[in-house]
Amino acid sequence: MVYKIPKILLGDAKNINFLNQSGVYFLFGENEKTGKPQCYIDQAGVRKTERGVLGRLEEWKRDAEGA
Repeated sequence: MVYKIPKILLGDAKNINFLNQSGVYFLFGENEKTGKPQCYIDQAGVRKTERGVLGRLEEWKRDAEGA
């Protein structure tokens, strides 16, 4: 199962139960130095919050916003 979720719509994904499981995620963006497209690929397990991929993506978003 694949979901494409823009960062600004991540909060709307809370009702997608599959995202609370372990899984692989891809983060697409642009390299700050070269301006070229880049992709980060990783895996997420179920966290202490009982949230898998969605929990990890929310952590990424918080870190990117400097929280």
